[in-house]
Amino acid sequence: MSEKEKYLSDNGFNFEQALSYLGDMETFDEILQDFYDAMDSQMKEIEKCKELKDMKNYSILVHALKSNCRSLGIIPFADVAYQHELAGKEENIDFVLNNYNNLVEVKNKYKEIIGNYLGK
Repeated sequence: MSEKEKYLSDNGFNFEQALSYLGDMETFDEILQDFYDAMDSQMKEIEKCKELKDMKNYSILVHALKSNCRSLGIIPFADVAYQHELAGKEENIDFVLNNYNNLVEVKNKYKEIIGNYLGK
């Protein structure tokens, strides 16, 4: 494992899982770059649904976020997104409103980690 890969592993990434989905590190790096580039716009869409209390589309968007995180092996982020997905499906707006900042904080944490890995 390279130093860069160890950095991600030390920050909650599961490479074994990621490579089972993506096959090799080159593909992982490409998909991770795409994920990084889309993080802010994806969160803006999620926030818009939260503000509108549109739990149907909120749950769809956080489901996609969760799936992306899982395929990249970002398990802690995937777990938080999954909690939000379940809350959205249950139309539990109180959970979403009370825990949205945590989702944003986790996104910001992993955006910084990924940015460091990518040399941003």
